[in-house]
Amino acid sequence: MFHHPLIYHLSSIERIEMMITAERKNNRGKIQIMGDVLALGTSGIRKTHIMYKANLSYEQVHLYLGELIEKRLIEQDVSPDGVVYRTTEKGREFLLHYT
Repeated sequence: MFHHPLIYHLSSIERIEMMITAERKNNRGKIQIMGDVLALGTSGIRKTHIMYKANLSYEQVHLYLGELIEKRLIEQDVSPDGVVYRTTEKGREFLLHYT
């Protein structure tokens, strides 16, 4: 919570609005995360590298990759060396519009 003396003079609704605004500044939205994952996949990347570079948990990266694959924005490239994720042409188009 905020500890500035002026905060105590605000109504509870105003305090909640300030908290929501502060929270939004710190949290990325779903579209931004998808954009980050697609940008990482343009040259091909492994799941663990997506996790670290996009700052996602295993559960989050699993969910986002599943949705991106379902929407055909990213694809799995399976080889003897392992699984690499690559942004599809449709995913690149999304990135062009997103950025």
